Amino acid sequence: MKKISLLAVLVMPAFFFTGCKKSSGNSPVAPSSADSYLPVTAGSSWDYYAQVAGYTDTISIKMTGSTTRINGADFFTATGVSHFNKTIVENFYEANHLYVERYTIGGDIYATNIDVVLLNDSLAVGHSFTAAVTTIGGVDVPLMRIINTTVEKNITKVVGGQSFSGVIHTRVDLQYNTGSGFETNSIYDYFMAKGIGIIEMDSSVPGGAVDETQTIMNYTVK
Repeated sequence: MKKISLLAVLVMPAFFFTGCKKSSGNSPVAPSSADSYLPVTAGSSWDYYAQVAGYTDTISIKMTGSTTRINGADFFTATGVSHFNKTIVENFYEANHLYVERYTIGGDIYATNIDVVLLNDSLAVGHSFTAAVTTIGGVDVPLMRIINTTVEKNITKVVGGQSFSGVIHTRVDLQYNTGSGFETNSIYDYFMAKGIGIIEMDSSVPGGAVDETQTIMNYTVK
């Protein structure tokens, strides 16, 4: 089965949401960035260096301050650009210790919406949770779920020559069930620094070496 790239994804866990619309009226106040592993405050921005299948890219993301309402929950919207993708729109959810990023898998009739739970910051090292994934859109999409494991907490990690403290390392197994049980299709390791956000993302296939990575270059957190 072909590996799914989260550099071009959008997912939905079943305990989350099945529809969305733009917020109206007063927009929700973003949580304090100082205590967040995924700041969503307006004007916060991040630049990443990406390596995918031998190609390199730079990705710039900035929080807009606007939100999207998804079945009673508020996702904070970011826009961005890269060399290969001139229009990037991402949405982030942060509440009740959960941090979620929205992506889109594929394009045209195969475009599928999903939300990936990146982190539950209340979990101890070695603990995991399983989230069913409800896909929206696309054709011939198999059953999906994720298993999220807290690998390390409160570590110091050097990325791009910068040293970051208060980092949590989580591992997300994206699994498919095509009729014979769930099997891991892709593995994603996220390193998230408190007060900063995602500083590194590495992806691989089971038993394989890292074949995609994003590492932070610059950031501004409001």
